[in-house]
Amino acid sequence: MTDENRSALLNDAQQRGMGEKGLSYLAGFFMLIAFGVGGMLLGGLLGIPVAAAMSGKSIGFITENLQKLTGDSTYLREMQVIQTFSAVFGFLLPTLFTASRLSWSPMKLTGLKGVILGKDLLLTIFITVAALALSGALGYFSFKLPFPVDWRIAFDKMESSYAETAAGIINLDSIPELIISIIVLALVPAICEEVFLEEVCKIIYTAIREDFG
Repeated sequence: MTDENRSALLNDAQQRGMGEKGLSYLAGFFMLIAFGVGGMLLGGLLGIPVAAAMSGKSIGFITENLQKLTGDSTYLREMQVIQTFSAVFGFLLPTLFTASRLSWSPMKLTGLKGVILGKDLLLTIFITVAALALSGALGYFSFKLPFPVDWRIAFDKMESSYAETAAGIINLDSIPELIISIIVLALVPAICEEVFLEEVCKIIYTAIREDFG
């Protein structure tokens, strides 16, 4: 397809509230959400057999004891694999697929293709520091709110459960293990979730802009 034909198709699609390939942004939004949910389930299903093969245990054993194994350091690497599969299949791949249905340049649409400028890096660092300070302040403020006692107990249980899950996939015994833990727990999920969220926001913004001008 020539650039002129592609430009003509793009202008026509935009006038009808659609992406470059003729798929509406509303359909793209629901497609992204559906594939995100399905991808999360698929990532878990694919991660369990891999974890079973790595550990030498059966798939049934991993499935039945998944919650217990999460906090067991013996199965650290297996839980890291499941975590990574869930992030990639639940957020990154659905985003790339949906973007490929909407645009001829899916990498550009998702924001993954571009040059990182110095000001962008500084802004990222500033946002990170500000977010840490804000989250700490909100955490302190939440303890002062007059929640019912049973709510506080439920919140404490959820926080403890998350802490146990995070501790189950972190290894601080050596620098290489620390780096792997940071990649699995922080870097991979953050990138995949950010790409997914950015795509959702971009689709919603584009749909509103095309519908309401």
